[in-house]
Amino acid sequence: LEQMGAAVTQEDDWLDVSASRLTGQTISFARSSVGATENVLLAAVLAEGVTVIRGAAMEPEIGELCRLLGRM
Repeated sequence: LEQMGAAVTQEDDWLDVSASRLTGQTISFARSSVGATENVLLAAVLAEGVTVIRGAAMEPEIGELCRLLGRM
């Protein structure tokens, strides 16, 4: 998310993420992660430009999320 322009700060057990504007980027994961893939997909919907995710998780729920976001 920082690569897309978000500010990320850690507060005890959680992360605080904020951005006034996000820009599309190529995001590469060393290991696939469902949660990370979902978060980048959700951010990419609001980002300006194109986002490419390399090493994305391929579980069925990721495909469902993509279809949902496409319909929205």
